[in-house]
Amino acid sequence: MADNDIIEEICVGHGKRSLVASLFQRIMLLFSVDVQFSSPEESAAKSGTQWLALKGEKDNVDKAKEYVKSLCNPELELEVPFSERFYEILFKSLDELEKTTSAVVKFTSRNSCHLQGSAVSVTMAQSAIEDKLRTPPTSHPPSVPAIEPQLREFARKLGYSNQVIDQAVQKLGPDVSQNTLLNELLKTTASLPYQISASAQPKPTSAMGPYPVRREVVARGAPNTSAHVLRAGYENPRAAVPSVQHSWERDLMAKGASAMPRPNHELYPEAIPRGTKRVLERPPDIIARGAGPSVPPLMQVQPYSNPGPSPYEIHREASSSASDRLDEQEQLMYQQILGAKKVSGNSSSNLRPVVIDGSNVAMSHGRQDIFSCRGIQLCVEWFRARGHKEITVFVPLWRKEASRPDKPITDQDILYSLERDGILVFTPSRKVNGRRIVCYDDRFIIKLAAETDGVVVSNDNFRDLTNENPKWRETIEQRLLMYSFVGDKFMVPDDPLGKHGPNLEDFLRKGSATHPRICPYLKKCTYGLKCRFYHPERDQETLNLKLERLVGIFGESVPEAAMRKAINDNPSANVTVLANILCDMGNGLSKH
Repeated sequence: MADNDIIEEICVGHGKRSLVASLFQRIMLLFSVDVQFSSPEESAAKSGTQWLALKGEKDNVDKAKEYVKSLCNPELELEVPFSERFYEILFKSLDELEKTTSAVVKFTSRNSCHLQGSAVSVTMAQSAIEDKLRTPPTSHPPSVPAIEPQLREFARKLGYSNQVIDQAVQKLGPDVSQNTLLNELLKTTASLPYQISASAQPKPTSAMGPYPVRREVVARGAPNTSAHVLRAGYENPRAAVPSVQHSWERDLMAKGASAMPRPNHELYPEAIPRGTKRVLERPPDIIARGAGPSVPPLMQVQPYSNPGPSPYEIHREASSSASDRLDEQEQLMYQQILGAKKVSGNSSSNLRPVVIDGSNVAMSHGRQDIFSCRGIQLCVEWFRARGHKEITVFVPLWRKEASRPDKPITDQDILYSLERDGILVFTPSRKVNGRRIVCYDDRFIIKLAAETDGVVVSNDNFRDLTNENPKWRETIEQRLLMYSFVGDKFMVPDDPLGKHGPNLEDFLRKGSATHPRICPYLKKCTYGLKCRFYHPERDQETLNLKLERLVGIFGESVPEAAMRKAINDNPSANVTVLANILCDMGNGLSKH
C-alpha cells in the first residue's frame, strides 16, 4: 500500500449488490482504485445494507465514491439528444467522460444518451457532451500507409483482422519492423473494449490492510430497476441499440456475456491463405484476446508456398513477444476440447471443497513467531472470491486461550467470527491435572478432505499420515495445495503438481462428464488405458488441433512427420513451445 493511499467504506442497499459487483472491474479501470465488499453477503442480506471498501489515492477514491453514488442513488437523471453522426465520437469518449465527471452515462439509442448522478456530475457531463457536439465529426477516415505484404500476412496468421492491423500501422507508419508491429498489435488489442460478466463475482486485486477506514451510507432500500448504467452492456457502434424500456439488470441477465462488445480481431475466413479447405465445424483454437465463443469455423491450412523469410526465422522473432497471448489461446483450446461452455467460469457446484490447515496458515502469516488469525481470514476470503462455498478451517481448541508470551496470538476475534459463519471448526483438546491432551488436528484435515474429495491447503507434507490409509495417501499426493504469503497477499501456485501437472483451475475443479479430471501424471502415468483420469495427450482431437496450428504457422517448410514427432514427444507442450522446438530443429539442420 502506497503512503498516500487511503481506504474508505461506503454503504449501499443490499439490493444494489449485484449491480455494483458487475461494475467492479470498470470502477477499478476508470479510477485506479481497489474495490471489494467488506461485509459477507450473508450478514448484508440480514441487515439490508452492504459495505463497499475503496482503496487508492484520495482524489481517485473520492471520484470512485461519487461514481458509486451516481450508480446507486442518483440525485438527477437527464436525457441528452444529439445527432446520430456524433454517436461514434461520444461513444469513444465515454471512459474519459465518466472518469472526469463521476456521472453514469448510458447510450439509450444512437441519437440519445442517459445521464445520472449528482446535480453537479450530470451538469458537468452535459456540458462536456455539448462541447463535443460543437466540433463537427470528420467525414473521411485517415489513409492507411502501405506495408510489406509479408508483414500483413504474418499478422493475419496470428489472428488479427485488417482493421486492427491498419490501426497499428497508422500509428507506426510504413517503415516498421516485424517485432515492433507485433508489440503494437498486442497493445492495440489490449486497449479494446473489455467484457464484464454480470454473473461473475469479482475478485479483489489486493487485500485491504488494517488501516483507518471512513464509512459513508450511499443508498438503502430496494434497487432502482429503471437505471441504465452498465458500460458492459453497450452495444457495438455498428449494431442496433437495445430498447430503453428494458431495465439494465434484466437486460444483462437476458443477454449474458456474449452480447457484450468484442474486439474486432477474430480469425475470419479472409485471413486464411488461398487453397485452404474447411474441415471441422468447431470453434477455432486461435481466439483473439477478449473474443467470445461465437466465432467462425476452424479452417485447416493445407501446404502452400511461403515466400519471403524462412518460417523458422519469422516464428522465432515473434514467439518471444506473443508467447503470453498464445498461452492464453492454448488454454482456451483445451477448454473447448473438454466441452466447457464457459472458459473461465467456476460454478460453485463444480468446485472442490477446501479444507484449510488453520494452524499452518496462521503461523505462516505470523512468520512462525505469532499465531496470526488474520492469515486464516485472508486465505478464506481468497477461496470465497473464487466462488468456493464448501470451506472448512481446522484449529485446535486450545487456541481459544488468551495470548501468552510463549504462545502469542493476534486477532483472536476472527476465529469466533469464522466459527459463527460455520467455516471454522475447533478440534478437541482438554486438560487433565494441568496437563493438556490435544487431538491430532492433521488427522481431521486429511480425513475430511479424503471423504469429500476436497483440496488440503497447507505447507505441511503430512509424511506421518501417508501410510495410514491408501485414500489418505492419494489425498496428500494429489490434492495438497501449498501457498505463500507476500505481506497480506495470499498466493497459490498456478501449477500445484508441477509444470507437467494440471493448472490451478483444473486442480480446484471436480471431475464431470463435460470437464473430466486430468491425470496429474500425464505421460508418466503407469496405469495405461486403465487410468480413470483424462489424458489430453492421448486425445486425437487435441493432437489434430495442434497439428493444424503448426501447419498454419510453418506451411510446407516443415515436414508433417516432424510436426507429429514433436507433438508425440512433448504431449503436454502447447503450440508455442512446439513451434520453438521445431525452430530449434530447423536451425540445427541448417548449420549442418
